[in-house]
Amino acid sequence: MQVFITTLSTALALTPQGFERKVEGEERFVGKRQRTFRAGRELLLTVLDKFYGPQQKLPSMFYGEHGKPYFVQSPRFFNLSHSGDYLALSVGDVEQGLDLEVCKPRKMLDEIIKKNLSLGEIDYLLAKDEAQKVKEFGLFWTLRESLIKESGLGLVGLSKIKVNLQAFKVSCEDNSQGQVFSYYLPHLLENVANEVKPSWLSFFVNQKLLLQNPLPFEIYTLSLKAQKAGAIEFTKLDASLYKSVFKINL
Repeated sequence: MQVFITTLSTALALTPQGFERKVEGEERFVGKRQRTFRAGRELLLTVLDKFYGPQQKLPSMFYGEHGKPYFVQSPRFFNLSHSGDYLALSVGDVEQGLDLEVCKPRKMLDEIIKKNLSLGEIDYLLAKDEAQKVKEFGLFWTLRESLIKESGLGLVGLSKIKVNLQAFKVSCEDNSQGQVFSYYLPHLLENVANEVKPSWLSFFVNQKLLLQNPLPFEIYTLSLKAQKAGAIEFTKLDASLYKSVFKINL
């Protein structure tokens, strides 16, 4: 399993110069949403080409009942997330679920917390000052997003997630057994963007993989080499720098 982090502008620059590549499905979107969609597909194609063999184009896809994309014939699973100018991707041989979230003030944050989080999380966050509340809400939100994206249910599954904050355990009948690893990103993104914004990245790791290896994944950033136009640089990060691990259905 691999996880990749970059910026939208870097992902869009992955298309070879002078080459107009049509991305299947982009006609459904316009403006910024189309730009984000294209960036995600360009990143996915680049990663598959680098780690899974030469690719001229992406494999054909279909969409699940709640909109999660899958390859029609490829054995690989993938999941994409973006926030602000950041973009994240996970690829592996089992269902994927990840979420990236830039920490930013939200209107009616207290109400969002009370509506969507479990009692222990609510008490914990509402006791914080505003800056700390904004920061740590990102952890609990990306935890949930990674789970509803792994299950493929989207926001339909949000209310089923029950978090025991003291034990760092989560129960949700729609998810497989596993763990969610969460990273606080500023110190990991220095080679990706000039302005590094506080962000959280959380992703689900299936228990089958964890039984083989306690850290059965690799994390990379992508950047463009300044000295050579179009050259892509993959930088492997220290996967042990996670800030929290929640056990899922264990």
